[in-house]
Amino acid sequence: MTAYIWFFVAAAVFWMIYDQGASTVQAFGSNDQKVADSLLGFEFPTSWHQSLNPLFIMAPAPVFAWVWLWLNGKRKEPSTIVKFAMALVLIGVSFFFLIPLAMAAGGTAVSPMWLVGIYFIQTVGELCLSPVGLSVTTKMAPAKYASQMMGVWFLAVTAGDSVTGLLSNPAVGGVDLSGTGAVAVAVAVAVAVEATLAAVAGFAVYMYRKKVKAQMGDVH
Repeated sequence: MTAYIWFFVAAAVFWMIYDQGASTVQAFGSNDQKVADSLLGFEFPTSWHQSLNPLFIMAPAPVFAWVWLWLNGKRKEPSTIVKFAMALVLIGVSFFFLIPLAMAAGGTAVSPMWLVGIYFIQTVGELCLSPVGLSVTTKMAPAKYASQMMGVWFLAVTAGDSVTGLLSNPAVGGVDLSGTGAVAVAVAVAVAVEATLAAVAGFAVYMYRKKVKAQMGDVH
């Protein structure tokens, strides 16, 4: 259970950024002064951005499952704690892609491919953390409290989303995203801080991977 604290905190940090895909990221995508609403001459509604994450989950999921099994057969599969570290770094990197959107001036909307990149990187991170987290929760849970531990896992989502709400990211929360100058810089700084914190958390988890693996016993 001591080892599980690491996974809970890491998951909370991950969901803190990931679940902004439908709020902060979408807020940028819905602003035609920040992100263009057409690609190669084809115009589309901004609501289509919310289809990217489900598509990216369905397409690479079988590939990820095969890769993990293939690496396991060669005894080279990353440990659970390393997969969590990868997810944190990826979710942090994805938010760095928001900075050009925040700094875009009026009339210079960036390509929607920036959003495609953000959602793709975030989804790859989710595939490294979410199914792995569900699995490790059932394996590490005391036999008498298996059901309760699944509730604790989903509580990490609540914790991450609550922190996001309390921080009240200036990228949403009523700030005029079409603004430039000081407002754009403030939003870019806020996004950069969140991205950096997630990436640093990923490196921290990786640095303590041996300690966590020792606490996990025979669960890997």
